Amino acid sequence: MSYIIKPMQTVDEIDRKGYVHYKSWQETYVGLIDSEYLYNMTEEKCKAIAHKWTDNILVAKDGDKVIGFVGYGKYRDDSLIDIRRKTACVKNYHAAAQKDFYKSVCFILA
Repeated sequence: MSYIIKPMQTVDEIDRKGYVHYKSWQETYVGLIDSEYLYNMTEEKCKAIAHKWTDNILVAKDGDKVIGFVGYGKYRDDSLIDIRRKTACVKNYHAAAQKDFYKSVCFILA
């Protein structure tokens, strides 16, 4: 398994981040949250969300495929940095990418 972590920069990366958001919800939350809510969390809705929030996002890429993302930024009172605002990965990459996301964000913010 080989991937890179980089800032999200292109429209294609934004769309693929939206897909990862959608796919990770479908893989993670079936049976844990209301099925109607999950049904309404469509790929199109997740892509629209991705296009609204483009700042402070890192994506993990395996070749041209976005396999995960993390969002980071100021916490509620601006005194702390919250590096876990949103993280998601497709199933096969979850554990390794999560650890590397946190290290990358810490490096960027240092």
